[in-house]
Amino acid sequence: MESERLGTEVKGMESVCQDERGTRTVSSEVKAAGILCREADAATAVLERSRGTAAARREARKPGTVCIAYANGCPRSRMAAARLFPYFAVNGWKLEQDFGKADLVLVSTCGVNQRAERKSIRLLSIADKKRRPDSRFVVLGCLAGINKEALLKKFKATVIAPTALADLDEVTEARVKLCKIREPNLVEPVIDKSQKSFSILDRAISEFEPSSVFLHRMLDCLKPKKSRCIREDAYSIRILAGCLGECTYCAIRFAEGPLVSKPMDAILAEFNIGLARGNRNFCLIGTDVGAYGQDIGTDIVELLRNLLTRRQAYVIHLPEFHPRWLVRYRPDLIDIFAASRDKIGSIILPIESGSDRVLQRMQRRYTAAEAKECLLDLREYLPGVGIFTHVLVGFPGESDDDFDQTVRLLQEAPFDEIAVYKYEGRPRIEAEQMPDKVPDRLKHLRVCRLLRQFPRIAKVAL
Repeated sequence: MESERLGTEVKGMESVCQDERGTRTVSSEVKAAGILCREADAATAVLERSRGTAAARREARKPGTVCIAYANGCPRSRMAAARLFPYFAVNGWKLEQDFGKADLVLVSTCGVNQRAERKSIRLLSIADKKRRPDSRFVVLGCLAGINKEALLKKFKATVIAPTALADLDEVTEARVKLCKIREPNLVEPVIDKSQKSFSILDRAISEFEPSSVFLHRMLDCLKPKKSRCIREDAYSIRILAGCLGECTYCAIRFAEGPLVSKPMDAILAEFNIGLARGNRNFCLIGTDVGAYGQDIGTDIVELLRNLLTRRQAYVIHLPEFHPRWLVRYRPDLIDIFAASRDKIGSIILPIESGSDRVLQRMQRRYTAAEAKECLLDLREYLPGVGIFTHVLVGFPGESDDDFDQTVRLLQEAPFDEIAVYKYEGRPRIEAEQMPDKVPDRLKHLRVCRLLRQFPRIAKVAL
């Protein structure tokens, strides 16, 4: 070592000085050599420590065990979570359902409204308590993109929004990057594994809300699942990500970003693969599937025209189809649907309100009358198709008359199921700056009225 050599030279120089003078004399050269000796020792120690730290860091980043847990969310987040299983497997990680046995814990969340956020945070808290103290904790899903500050304040975790999911490559030092991994088309068999990390009791605790609406939610769990829009055997194809970002009550746009449509050739190729493999139920996935192509010079009419030309027997489900596109492309879409009525399984058309005044404040870009006419056309030409909707109760400024108009539209429109949402403030949305907020008690009463008036088809969403 350099420090040992310098130390020997120092001792030799001190010995020469003692022989010549009879006394211990330390020259300026000796002092300088001593300083060099100490500096060399210090540098060596720092180098050894840095090597040890780097080795420990590499050891921590080596593929180990990973727990991928799905808390709650929509079909889009289910696809994103399902993609993580092949991603970690190909990078050498072992999948683990027990939080306490995993080196890395990931939880996918939802933040569409305050209730979904509370549910996600309860489940995150459960996962945080069950995981090992030395494990790493990563929060994914829309809540990570909507309210990152709240998550960082509550949990010692890495928070990754849907638009930044590729950041996992850095977290895991992945050999195969996320961009190289396709989203699985058969989502439910994969996502079922990630739901088992939370016990039945965990999920019951996460659902609890001290109100009569909670009872309705528990009763909904006991009803037979009649929804035909998201089937367990569905071959899911994501046709777009993000949206046009105009609705004043929605925070999902901040998590999922602007509209990015998948090239039509890629969609048709996935569809053909699914058909060739014997799949007969297809689900087109996107924040707003009706907006497809608005950013790449095509539209949903052209996509459906191409998808519905095959001779085989199959069914396509269309979740989250904004009514504005049905209104805009009404003649073409009705013609396509009428010609392929046996190939359309279900469609979700979230009308949100039956009041034109409220729809305008929401920036929905259609009137209640236009939506109703389109719905009646759908029922005429697609009598066997499941038609579902969402209703948002208590939007700022919603009067009793506005709400009564919504009830009338629901009575006149041919819906098979109504998902009832209560308006709740979210970070950065324009609606939170609007005056005339509806009191919580009145919102609650309106939700309960819908549940009573439409007991067969209405349910509390989320």
